[in-house]
Parts: sequence; structure tokens; C-alpha cells
Amino acid sequence: MKKRLLILTLVIVITLSFVVGCGKSNNEAVGNNPDKKIKVTLLGAQFGDKSYWDSSKTGIEIAGEKFKDKIEINVVDMSPDRTKWKDALIEASEGDSDLIITGTWDQEENLEELAPIYPDKKYILFDSPVDYAKYGCENVYSMGYKANESGYLAGMVAAYMTTSKNNGINEAKTIGFVGGMDNTPIINDFLVGYIEGAQSVVPDIKVAVSYVGSFTDPAKAKELALAQFNSMNVDIIFSVAGASGTGTIEAASEIGKYVIGVDSDQSALYEGRKEQSAIVTSALKRVDNSIINSINKYLNDTLAFGKYEVLGINEEAIGIVKNDIFKSYVDADFISKIEESEKQLMDGQINITSAFDIDQEQVKKMVDSVQ
Repeated sequence: MKKRLLILTLVIVITLSFVVGCGKSNNEAVGNNPDKKIKVTLLGAQFGDKSYWDSSKTGIEIAGEKFKDKIEINVVDMSPDRTKWKDALIEASEGDSDLIITGTWDQEENLEELAPIYPDKKYILFDSPVDYAKYGCENVYSMGYKANESGYLAGMVAAYMTTSKNNGINEAKTIGFVGGMDNTPIINDFLVGYIEGAQSVVPDIKVAVSYVGSFTDPAKAKELALAQFNSMNVDIIFSVAGASGTGTIEAASEIGKYVIGVDSDQSALYEGRKEQSAIVTSALKRVDNSIINSINKYLNDTLAFGKYEVLGINEEAIGIVKNDIFKSYVDADFISKIEESEKQLMDGQINITSAFDIDQEQVKKMVDSVQ
């Protein structure tokens, strides 16, 4: 009888322990020590690109300061060789990090494979989803961005500039786009929005489109930009090419033309340099804001793990820069038009095509229509 009672007691204790363990919050999951901080690791790459990855680093650094009593941050600069990113993800998962943040489609398959193997870790993937239906990944929160919204606003600005009386503007109504990689919805989402935004201002506008084929080749980007400026009557280029985009900025600055940056406020990154005055605005993909907000939700146990969310203007995840340089090129009346368009985007009154909803052939048709 005593033996049976002992076994029953052990079963009850084990069952209760399991129930309590499964109900742990993110804060409790790292231990009951109130002085122990949650370790948050960012797996990034190509820091110093003055764009996408720098935005992610800024985000985690701001979060580290904002939540310094609760988290300890760790920033890992992965190899430029993306085939090695899986190893970096394994190393972080094997370590003492509680929350691991990484980004882009290059980590999508890696996370789909590894997240189920490390169920005690939590992951945030920015700028790409995972296949929850196929792989589970209940410990992964993934988020994307409505880049077509910021592309739309950038297109409005470009169309204004090419018909303005600013220095260096020719009579042709032609604007440019230099992307990092072709056949990638993340890049082409900016492009389709850019075309439609420009057409909302100048219906018969022309758009020259080129792709670098790399996010780390500024020399090639510069060559493509100079070709657009010198041979295609382009006045202003929207550069969506990561670290390659620095070449587009250099080209615009050297010959008195203009550029629209991407992801970060790229004019601020050229503070005090000649190139700064060539950057009319930047179409923001606020990776920084989204990381800060996600960490905040994680700390409050409200982050939607097991779910993919697409963030836009209403979530302060996209927008354009309106600094003094911008205001020196764009008049007050047109700034009011842009702000009205922003409000309409927030209210769902403007419908923009997304590269995620159409195939590559349809993207090509859009591009061909503005040649």
C-alpha cells in the first residue's frame, strides 16, 4: 500500500512540474533569479552597409539601452558567405542565448530545420516568413514589411524631382531604379510600389531598371547608375541594393544628380560629406523599429510566436525621410500631397500592387510598360 502511495505521489509531482514548466513566461523561462538578464543575440551580416543591416544593429542597440535592466545583447557579424549562416545559427542555438534574431530569406530554410531541434530557444526572423504549416516552428516569430508602401512614396518623390526646377534636372520625365538582385520579391516589392507611386504623379513617366546581381558590389552599382544618368536621361535613382547602393550614391554625387536611399536614413550616414546633398530622401524599411517593438512584446509575453506578420506604415515600419535636405528640394505643397498619401495608406484608401502577390512575369510586364 505504501509503495502504491509513493508511486501515485511521484506521478502527481511530475505531472504538476510538467504543467508549470509549459506555462512559463519568457521571463520565467530563463530562471527564477530576478537579477538574471535575458540574453538576446542578433545574427547580422555586412554591418557598415549604411542601410539594411546597420538598421538591424541600431535596433538591437537601442533595445539594449531601453531595456538594459532586463536584457543583455550580443551582436554577431556573420560571414559574408551566406552558406556559413547556418553554422552561425547552430552556434547561437547551442549557446546561452534566450532569444535569437536574424533576417532575410537566406535564413528561412535554416530556421525551418533548426528551430524545432531547439524548442527551448526563441527566434525572430525579420524580412521573411517560415513555413509554419510544414515545419511547425512554434518558437519562431517572423515578420515582413510592406516595402511597396515606402516604394510608392519614393516614387512620388522621384516623379516630383524629375519634373522640378532643381539643378541638374533635364526635360525628360525619366527616373531610375537600381536593385540588388532580380527575381526577389523583397527587392521588387519596392520596385512595383515605386512605379505606381511615380505614375500617380506623372502618369506617362519612364522608369529605367537595372540590377547589380549582388548586395556587395558598389563598383557595379556605380557603373549601372552612371549608365542611367548619362545614357538614359535619368535624373534620380531609387537605390535598393544594400551595401552596393553606396556606389549609386557616389555616382549621383559625382555628376550632380540625385538618389533616393533605402532602409535607413542614408543622408544621416553621410553627415558632412559631399554625397549627403545628393540623397533627396530615403525609403525606410524600419528594421530597427520592428526589432525594438518585437523585443518589447517578447518581454511582455505578447509576441506572437508561431505566426508571420507583415508590418507597414500603421506599425511605423515603413516611411520616407523628411529632413532639411528633403525640404530644400521638395516644395511645401508637394510635401502636403505626400502627407495626404501617407494618411490614405494608413486608412487603406490606396491599393498598391505587391511583388509578393504576383509572379516574376507580371513584374516584368510592369517594368516593360514604363520603358
